[in-house]
Amino acid sequence: MLSVQLIALLALCAPIAAMAQSSRGVEPLRSVNTTGDDRAACVRIDSTGTELWVTSQIPSQPQGRMLKIYRFDAGQVTELPAPTEPINLRPQPGYSARNGCATFPLCSPDYGIFVSNRLVGGKDFDNDLYQMRWINGTWQVQRLDSLSSEWWDDTPALSPDGRLLYFASNRNGHERGTTDIFVSRWLDTAWSKPVLVTISTEQWSEQSPFAATDGYLYYATNRSGDFDIWRVAYDPTTGATVGRPEPVPFEGVNQRGTNEGHPAFAERGTVFLFNSNRTPARDYDIFMLALPQTPNDSLTVRVIIRTRVIDWFTGTAEDSIAVYPNRPVQVRDLNRRTTRLLTTNAEGIVRLPLPERMLERWELSAQPHSPRYVSSRDTLELSNLCAEPPVHTLVVWDTATILAPECVQDFPVKNVRFFVTGYWCPTTQRYTSWLSCTPLLSLDTCTAVWFEQPRLACEDNEVFRYRLVFTPPRVEPFRRDGSACIDMAEARSKGPLFAQDVDAAIDRIMASMASALQAPCVQRAIADGKKVTVTVTGWTDPRPLDASCLYTGPTIATRNGIVQMDTKDSPYIVGDSLPGNGRVAFARSKAGGNYLLSQLRAYYTALLLDRLWENQLPSYAQLKARGQIEVIAVGKAISQENRDFSERRSIEVRVSVPMPERRIVSGQIPTPGSLIRLCQPNCAQH
Repeated sequence: MLSVQLIALLALCAPIAAMAQSSRGVEPLRSVNTTGDDRAACVRIDSTGTELWVTSQIPSQPQGRMLKIYRFDAGQVTELPAPTEPINLRPQPGYSARNGCATFPLCSPDYGIFVSNRLVGGKDFDNDLYQMRWINGTWQVQRLDSLSSEWWDDTPALSPDGRLLYFASNRNGHERGTTDIFVSRWLDTAWSKPVLVTISTEQWSEQSPFAATDGYLYYATNRSGDFDIWRVAYDPTTGATVGRPEPVPFEGVNQRGTNEGHPAFAERGTVFLFNSNRTPARDYDIFMLALPQTPNDSLTVRVIIRTRVIDWFTGTAEDSIAVYPNRPVQVRDLNRRTTRLLTTNAEGIVRLPLPERMLERWELSAQPHSPRYVSSRDTLELSNLCAEPPVHTLVVWDTATILAPECVQDFPVKNVRFFVTGYWCPTTQRYTSWLSCTPLLSLDTCTAVWFEQPRLACEDNEVFRYRLVFTPPRVEPFRRDGSACIDMAEARSKGPLFAQDVDAAIDRIMASMASALQAPCVQRAIADGKKVTVTVTGWTDPRPLDASCLYTGPTIATRNGIVQMDTKDSPYIVGDSLPGNGRVAFARSKAGGNYLLSQLRAYYTALLLDRLWENQLPSYAQLKARGQIEVIAVGKAISQENRDFSERRSIEVRVSVPMPERRIVSGQIPTPGSLIRLCQPNCAQH
């Protein structure tokens, strides 16, 4: 039976990989390296911190391997007692025990997989895969018979959520001396039949995989002659690899003439671990590369200040937000009972490294610049398995906004033309994929034609010469009946400028909604089971539409999920629908057709915002799931006399709730704040 030499023995579960390079470069992890071979380091995160499970050579057995455990904290390494049986087996005469290559999911310290060559029914199956479960204070070990073969099965790697298991095997390549990578999926009660990963080749060996949270599968391959570390994108659901593999972009990791393998990340992605035989004695040691934190590895906290201002034109009070730069932010770790003090940058932002543990609770508050203001004290729940980099908005409140007699918050958008003249779809570039209407700025792509260039079937011969006569096809657009009011000339000349302002306005609306849902009166109403009403108002053009103009969009339901169109004074509504495809003339509505146009603008904008709020604001998504929020699209046709020029073709967002019973003690202002669940762990239960 062929025994395949590993370049390193292990795969690691750890956080996201940073892309930039460290100024210190690659260094040996001296605290864990021994005089023998040190094959791999595995990260296990429990309630006390981070452990490194290192596979090292047994001093008395050159072919033997054992697992050692070290505490790893901010680069400081402390050795802990090594695991005993049933993980590390005691040496026996004539038998070299090989136990190592452990792997744990990032989200659980209680389940792992390791490699052992222990006898099965008195028979040697070379290296096999074993699972270990932490039950009642001890490790329970069991061979994974459905995954192990009679050949060499090694270098397992669990995905961060424990739902995928990659490992290397020579079951297909034992005759030619190569190894391949296989993947198995957890099916709630058992592992699926392993499938060969597409990056595996007959010509080269692939082994020591590591599934990182940055979406890449890292692995070792000898396709360049010696073993180097490569990576390829992978699907976290199926485990299939996607795209073309490439060498890792970390300078100093791969070296010509030496072997590198067993990639892994620790310390929230700021430490890259691997093994190499680049030592003077040509034995294998563990090496590390320090990497800087990136935004993808961080929680972004945007601090804003909420005030009330008076509109000089209408004399009404409006809610306003602004960034809060260069101010202290306190972060209390409620699990560790520690406190950090950070400072916002010029954009009012602070970034915190994502948590190491499966679930952590942090309390955030900012330091107000004046006694007139009070900061929210928000408690964040987040895991180390956030699918997207989380973002939270922390609000510093003007006390006038907290003590307002009504729980109504208005966020008008002024001097921003959300719409092209005569059209109803918001003019955005950044958020086009979220629209449920056709963006005018993308229409030029509709005239592109994809065709295959024809080729001659025959070359010239003794009788004929051939000349290919071919006219490429083209698309000729022509205006649809009833669409003449849509100003395409304006869309082409000013649309990109409109879109820049609209995209910036949508960003402000997102921050406004985040703060609105944290308002103390809203939080009290939600606790009392009351419903939050969001009103999206669409303003129209200040002149009537031509009588020939029609609504050429699709038929729309006046209620779409929680979004509802206000259909007052709308004789063109049929049942619960607005007929489309040119069946309704704008002239049927009041204000010279502008009322219907304003309804459509409000409706399509409300659909866009509802999708964005649900995707990017956890508090909004939770209210929507509980049926505690509604969005009403209201159209308003403006006139030159009573509306400011800045409101033309714009929108307004209002958040309101029935005012609950006041709970403010005289002379005191309650500290605003809420519990926000940013991302919850979705760990496999083994």
